[in-house]
Amino acid sequence: MCPLSSLKEGRTQAKLKVKVIRFWRGSTKSGQVFRSFNVLLIDAQETKFHAFVPAKCADRHELNLRVGKLCIIKDVTVQAYKAEDKFRPLQNDYQIIFSEDTKIRDVEDTSVSFPNDSFDFYDHSELDNLRMNPMYLVDVVGIIQNRETIVVRDLLNKLGQHQSQAKFSITDGRSMVNVTFWDSLANNFYHDLLNQEEDPVIIIITSCRAGTWNGELDVSNVGATAFYLNHTHHTVKQIRKMLATPNYTKEILATQTKKKTELLKIKNIKILGADYIQAHVIVHVKITAVQETQNWYFHICTGCRVLIEMDNNIFYCNSCKRRIPYPEKRFKLPITVTDDTDSMEIMLDDRQVRTLIGKRAGNVYKENNNGKAFPHELKIIANKELTVKLLIKELNVINKDPMYCAVNICEGFYIPQEQQNQTTQTEQQNTAEVSVHNQKN
Repeated sequence: MCPLSSLKEGRTQAKLKVKVIRFWRGSTKSGQVFRSFNVLLIDAQETKFHAFVPAKCADRHELNLRVGKLCIIKDVTVQAYKAEDKFRPLQNDYQIIFSEDTKIRDVEDTSVSFPNDSFDFYDHSELDNLRMNPMYLVDVVGIIQNRETIVVRDLLNKLGQHQSQAKFSITDGRSMVNVTFWDSLANNFYHDLLNQEEDPVIIIITSCRAGTWNGELDVSNVGATAFYLNHTHHTVKQIRKMLATPNYTKEILATQTKKKTELLKIKNIKILGADYIQAHVIVHVKITAVQETQNWYFHICTGCRVLIEMDNNIFYCNSCKRRIPYPEKRFKLPITVTDDTDSMEIMLDDRQVRTLIGKRAGNVYKENNNGKAFPHELKIIANKELTVKLLIKELNVINKDPMYCAVNICEGFYIPQEQQNQTTQTEQQNTAEVSVHNQKN
């Protein structure tokens, strides 16, 4: 069987053993549903791939591609997305295209190798930088706030059509994110919410859009979006466990305002006081060195996704209480950066490294002699100019730990919208002061 991670552009006769974990159809602005449909496929290595089934063969393949089906697929085409293709459900530049020649054979699912779902969660702090980029959709998880006040409203849109709307907020314990569901998803959400007995309700929203509503960050649904309430997923269990601790609950219920994210120089970051602990700051830097450590990756359990290590040549997960024959690899890369004031060390996590090199850790590992050589792809990110959002930890402030944790990055120098507004207001104020001064003279 051919793993999804090895697919190349073009037509392939390779056999793909995959499970369907998502199914959705698009629609026109007037609400007319397309015959064509989309599915999200996952293989035993937990690699996901978006597949599109055109209208001409939709009827033929639909029954074989229902959610939960394990099947063997043969004769598909791997095709690059077009530049104008928005709302991609995965951070991948390619999709699978089915045709009338595609063959699908059902397989009995008797193993635990194929998960029933898989999510790629974004930290809430990362969403603000994504709302101007409609290219990719995101997965988020959070605790629903003020459940009892949520209702479904009937609105009239610009086309004079009635739409259903459900608005609510979710929190991760540090920040709040507004959510807006529309139409059938809004009604389905409200119905399912009423039937939830466990409080608070934890929601997973997959393939949602980070956008703007009335000037604020707002997560909303598109055709690919799905939600899960109090889902049997390890992340939900972890949040539920954290809710049992008084400090975490206190943070969630707190109404105190958080510090605004400031754009600072490195020299100023190094002298921040205790009031900045757990705050975010932004810095413009240039990578001056990539620390060529042998530990540029680590292994995680394919079930509960926690860090695991090898013992007697066997990977064993203490949480799942079982051996993990094919653990996943994740990036962990320390870098040295500088600006015009000083230098500092920053730890990049898996998502951030993938953003810079466009590859997954497992693939890089194989391409570099199974990890025996430090990857060339990581070396060449030196000299890149980045905007980095940092989380200021207690260790950085109290213990003066020199290693800072990045929570989001983007190439180039990005200025936060609130800082742009502040700069504009300052410039207007200065202009007004100069004008008044000139009038007096």
